[in-house]
Amino acid sequence: RFLHTSLKRCNNRLRYNVGCRLYTTTETRKKGGQKFSVVGSGPAGFYTLESLLNTFPDATVDMFERFPTPFGLIRFGVAPDHPEVKVITKKFETLAQNPRFRFFGNVSIGTDIKISELLNHYDNVVLAYGSGAEKKLGIPGESLKGVTASRQFVGWYNGDPEFSNVSYSLSSIQNVVIVGQGNVSLDIARLLLRDHSDPDKKIFSKRKKTFLENLHQSDIVQPALHEILQAKNLSSVSIVGRRGPLQSSFTNKEIREVLNLDNIQFQVSPPESIDESLFDSIDLKSLQSDRTKKRMIQIIRQKLDDQKQISPTSTPNPKTAQLVFQYFLKPLQFLGDDQNRLTGIEFMKTALVPNTTNDDKILIDTGEKVVLNCDFAVTSIGSAGKKIEDVPFDEKKGVVKNVKGKVEGREGLWVSGWLKTGGSGMIGGFVIAIKQTDHSTN
Repeated sequence: RFLHTSLKRCNNRLRYNVGCRLYTTTETRKKGGQKFSVVGSGPAGFYTLESLLNTFPDATVDMFERFPTPFGLIRFGVAPDHPEVKVITKKFETLAQNPRFRFFGNVSIGTDIKISELLNHYDNVVLAYGSGAEKKLGIPGESLKGVTASRQFVGWYNGDPEFSNVSYSLSSIQNVVIVGQGNVSLDIARLLLRDHSDPDKKIFSKRKKTFLENLHQSDIVQPALHEILQAKNLSSVSIVGRRGPLQSSFTNKEIREVLNLDNIQFQVSPPESIDESLFDSIDLKSLQSDRTKKRMIQIIRQKLDDQKQISPTSTPNPKTAQLVFQYFLKPLQFLGDDQNRLTGIEFMKTALVPNTTNDDKILIDTGEKVVLNCDFAVTSIGSAGKKIEDVPFDEKKGVVKNVKGKVEGREGLWVSGWLKTGGSGMIGGFVIAIKQTDHSTN
């Protein structure tokens, strides 16, 4: 009865609340068949929906989302200058028109409705609410002014309601350090570094629009766009990783895009000098089994070689800023002044050495420390799931405890997406995770 009342209240709230969209069609839903509920409306939720509708022809599926609008990570996590990634929402909108599906937004599971109540009213419940918690470094100074997490920064410029009260002042920043070498780090670096008056090379039309013109037409929120445009004093962005280039999580498409910016001077460096031998020492023959990594090394090498060919007498671009890939540095602490403002980050130099027990290499501290001066830092080391009610949860891995998608010890409860596998990988990786989830109800 409580669930029925809650759904009726949410249904009415969505129908009459401006800005909320109810995807339920006007067709009568088929009676009979299994009833599923999916918690979360991001990529994992909609790929789960697709899997359920295809696997169980007579089943009905209700989806619950804590925000009024669907699409989760695609809406609030994709860089605004990558609208092509959001095209997948058209497929999700088509799925949402299925008469066997209903969407209930603005409903918080655990607060508005309990998991136990869902299990009492549905044959099976699938948790697919993703990895909403930012992993922390857990080192001193992480709360200093000028230190932020990538999830908060990305949510800020994408209009995530969770960060509606967050603001940044970027007009005075000069040196940025991003801790973590994944695609989100490249997204942030690209938005901060790019000369917004440059033509957008991804647009193929008779009149090339500038990057700024396309940003204005994107999903970026206006206060964030205003602040990003104020970052005119930026002189360097360093993207730092604990290990070497082969252990970074960049994709080649993202690397190529940021290295093609016209107004950057690219460096690959241990902190005290430009050490291009870092790449010269890599034997490409050893990478034959990993063509993606091999291509990544070639892209970076080519950029470094191209910069050597630039004549020293060439007129420098006054808007040029440095982009530095820093390897083999482990953060120890954020440093601040007497006003609690960030001034730099202390790192420990690391090295990869052979493992005596197998062919893998292990990371060790060298004992040598170094400080990178900066006035703005972003931690981007991944995300983790959030524990909900009494659902079995692995705090260390940030995932719901499960066996092939079936939650341990909870009959009828399943898990899918990053909440099942951990918060890493590209959006397309959700499909693999969903296909690996056993939706059998036997």
